[in-house]
Amino acid sequence: MLFRVLISLFLSLNAVLFCNGSRCFAAEDRSSTIDQEMKRIKKEQAQIRAERQRVSEDAGKDLKEFSEYRDRTAARKKSLISETDSLKRVAVSYAIKRDSLEALIGGIRLKKREIDLSQERFRVRMVAACNRLITTAQQTPPSISPQFTGAFTFLLNDCSSKGVDNLEGLRRLVQIVQNMEDASSLVQTSQGATPVPELRGNVNLLRIGSVYEAAADDKSGACAVWRGIDSAYQPVWKLYTDRATVTAIREAINIREGKTLPAFTTLPFGKASRKEMKQ
Repeated sequence: MLFRVLISLFLSLNAVLFCNGSRCFAAEDRSSTIDQEMKRIKKEQAQIRAERQRVSEDAGKDLKEFSEYRDRTAARKKSLISETDSLKRVAVSYAIKRDSLEALIGGIRLKKREIDLSQERFRVRMVAACNRLITTAQQTPPSISPQFTGAFTFLLNDCSSKGVDNLEGLRRLVQIVQNMEDASSLVQTSQGATPVPELRGNVNLLRIGSVYEAAADDKSGACAVWRGIDSAYQPVWKLYTDRATVTAIREAINIREGKTLPAFTTLPFGKASRKEMKQ
């Protein structure tokens, strides 16, 4: 009986000890959990403080960068405004220069138009001058008439077709006129084809300026004197067979060629009659 009581007490004591131990173990576990939680919270707080510090530093950095950006933007804006004002002034200046140049160009175009009209009027006068000089050249002795008539005709064609500028045309015109004047002041003798059928082969020609020309044929004993041109601008020749006239012309030719001593000689001279011109 006693043994049973002892056993019962032992079991009760064990139960009490077990319960007390369990409570002790539970308290220890609760305390450990609280410490861990406190550590975790402290760790999180430290992380939060560090994050806040980083955010604060980033915010300060961003604020500084934004301030610098704002200053740069303000400076750039001010510079752009200044450049814009400068460009506006330059644009106004160029607009004024453009208007001035347009006015100048307009004046130059007007002057060019006047010059073109003046050049055209001068060209017309050149053509008219060539026509008059062709008529004059046709009235010169037959030995020189084709040369100058051809030169004036060629120049006339160039002026009419605008194949030559006015300056070059005027230079050529002056040169041809000068050559014609030089030829008109000379006394020349030469040999050439007979100008009239009655004279055979080559004949001796005597030309005095632009007013006289004669042809002498030693074989036929005849001579011909130029009397001008007909209505078709063809040369009119008068044939002489009398001894006195033929001798006078031959003597004049010999004097000019230095074959005879200088002396006065009488030459037949005069314009062609209407009858001769019709023939």
